[in-house]
Amino acid sequence: MLLIDKVRIFDHLLEQHVNEAAYLWSQRAYVINQVSQPRFFIRKLELRIARHVSGLLVVPDYSWDIALQAAQAGDSGELFVLANLAFQSGDLRKIDEVLLLGQDNKSSFPGLASALGWLPDNKIHSFLRPWMESDSAWLRNLSLVVCSLRRLDPCDYLNAFLRSAADNPADLAVARALRLAGELKRLDLLPAIQAMQLPENSSAHFWSYWSRLLMGDDSACAAFEPWLLTVGPYQIRAIQLAVRCQPAQTHLLWLKKLAQSAQQIPPLILALAALGDPRHMNWLLERMAEPAYASLAGYAFSTITGVDLTDAKLTLKKPSLDDDFDLDNPPGYENLAQPDQALVCQYWKRNGAGFIPGQHYLAGQIKTLALMEKLLRDGLQGQRQAAAIELALGDQRRILSNIRMPEGHR
Repeated sequence: MLLIDKVRIFDHLLEQHVNEAAYLWSQRAYVINQVSQPRFFIRKLELRIARHVSGLLVVPDYSWDIALQAAQAGDSGELFVLANLAFQSGDLRKIDEVLLLGQDNKSSFPGLASALGWLPDNKIHSFLRPWMESDSAWLRNLSLVVCSLRRLDPCDYLNAFLRSAADNPADLAVARALRLAGELKRLDLLPAIQAMQLPENSSAHFWSYWSRLLMGDDSACAAFEPWLLTVGPYQIRAIQLAVRCQPAQTHLLWLKKLAQSAQQIPPLILALAALGDPRHMNWLLERMAEPAYASLAGYAFSTITGVDLTDAKLTLKKPSLDDDFDLDNPPGYENLAQPDQALVCQYWKRNGAGFIPGQHYLAGQIKTLALMEKLLRDGLQGQRQAAAIELALGDQRRILSNIRMPEGHR
């Protein structure tokens, strides 16, 4: 009784651990997708999250009660904490409770998935086969999400998921299996993916062509074009991949089509950033004079040249936008620096001669495998994403690195 009382005295500390870990996870979930975020800042968040979770594991049973209450009333961050406690304990009852919460509350599912990506191998691997063989479509999809996050190859199970596409192409697991095949570079599955007849405009349809392109199938290029040219949930992903793996005449045609619509100017700017060709720099400099596109154009300039606009003092001293103007950058491109167009133009006039039109640059250097390895390890999130794609495209045996996984789990 005395022991229980002593622990209960510190309930407020356990609550603080739960709340802080959940909050920090939510903060990390946001910044991990921000292209301008440095790796060291994300790593600091990960270490702080780990310390709070470790504090809860000192008294896991009492921590469980508090974390469960928070997760039942909370969101993704709270479920992330609870899932860590459940799987670290190995208690099947707790694990089932966590899975039920993740299934019942779609908005908190990212926290569950993230926890399953963070956990040590010995805490998660034994669950994957039963989930893959489950009658539950939700568990089957969860198993593929975990494999995708951790870049684990489910081998024959992945083949089976793809064979099921003909019977149930709308199954979430089919789309995730197609995506995973590309991420893992399962070239043995390429003929089967090429032969699939999938409903157009479906998630599975997109991921089938995305994986084909990632695996070097140029015949997928023409069918991939609608996703590049249509504003929607897949457009930015399509651009990031396709402009890097097609010949100049193809991507120049895409760029011209994007330029025909004002709505497509933001995707066009991001396509130019991915391409990295300085021949388009004057057009980007012109966009910096337009508030709707200035920050994205500044990001593209930094991506190509490697210049940090803030450090180089090339930003507006007092950025301001029209009161009736709604800045709406794509997700992941918020909070970018606002360039001072005049100063950036002066900088380019002094330094632009060092950049060769027709070459492809990233972070101020011509793209090479060595540069991509360095940026993947140490770059900003946008640079790391670009490097991961470049490396995967440059080597058929190279899987697509997951830049959103915590240190030591990639």
